[in-house]
Amino acid sequence: MASKTSDLVFNLIGHDKTGPATKSAASNLDHVSKSATNMGKVFAGVAAGAGLAVLGKQAMDFAKDSVAAFTTVGKEAGSLQRVMGGTIEEASSMRGMFKLAGVDAEQAGKSMGLFSKSIVNNADAFAGMGVAVRDAGGQIRPTNDILKDTAERFKSMPNGAEKTALAMELFGKSGAAMLPFLNRGAEGLTELEKKTAEYGLTLTKVDQEAIGGAIKAQRELDMAMEGAKVTLGAGLAPLFTEAKTAMAEMAVPLTQALLPGFEAIGDVAMLALTQIRDNMPAVEAGVERFAGFLRDASTVVQDNWPQIVETVEGLAGALQRVSGFAGAMWDAFLPCPRRLSRRWRPWPCWTPRALST
Repeated sequence: MASKTSDLVFNLIGHDKTGPATKSAASNLDHVSKSATNMGKVFAGVAAGAGLAVLGKQAMDFAKDSVAAFTTVGKEAGSLQRVMGGTIEEASSMRGMFKLAGVDAEQAGKSMGLFSKSIVNNADAFAGMGVAVRDAGGQIRPTNDILKDTAERFKSMPNGAEKTALAMELFGKSGAAMLPFLNRGAEGLTELEKKTAEYGLTLTKVDQEAIGGAIKAQRELDMAMEGAKVTLGAGLAPLFTEAKTAMAEMAVPLTQALLPGFEAIGDVAMLALTQIRDNMPAVEAGVERFAGFLRDASTVVQDNWPQIVETVEGLAGALQRVSGFAGAMWDAFLPCPRRLSRRWRPWPCWTPRALST
């Protein structure tokens, strides 16, 4: 076998049939390499474009979310301002204090509404705590100041039924939920107030005007879009009405025309079911035979599994040996020059020694 292989190799070299093939393969590989490079550039460009598109969408989403957050804060602060009075700075600061303490805006609004009512109608409760609700001139003090003084008194009170009852008296049913906020005391609330300002959550009068303008613009845009839909609907309504009327008029004759076809389909289905029912014994026998065939095949595979494994492993070994021989042939041909003489003559790279190495 080795002698025949060597003769084949020398014969191929002597007739110089590998040179053109090698040159053609090299040219094809170069073309493939250039194509791969170009495709790489294309994919890189597509990836860059997709990345920019994603970044652009994320930037747009962040901008929308920012405007929505600005508007939401303004609305919540405005709701607090309406029930507790004072400026938008005080109301937005109070909102931030509640949020930092874990009290949501809706609950804070209800609690502060009842607290403001208590300031006016339940001065005795504040007097019992030693908290003044009016200044020297008889005017009601700022709600923020009264709240801080109230919190300072709650901080010094022991936990229990009396403390909870007083909180519910001043803040309504949500008074118990306000206790963690009140237990911070005046100093703790001042610290929350500072953090709110540091986080940029304290609004100014200019911010309030901007929020009002944004809300008004959105409301007007919604109305304009609704008006456009109404106008378009008024123009399309007659067309849709006519189309629906025509469809209603066609429904009956169309159904009558299709009825024979549906009846025929039903007859065929009933015939098929009847045939299956009448031939059920034969069907069952066929299914049983097929199941038996599968069982027999499974038994054969199980009984001969070692031989099957041995055969597959032998085939794998044979393929591995063929692959090794092909690799040796490739290694032998690789160092040769591209062009060889038409007439065979000994060449160092084609010697049996070179093949053996």
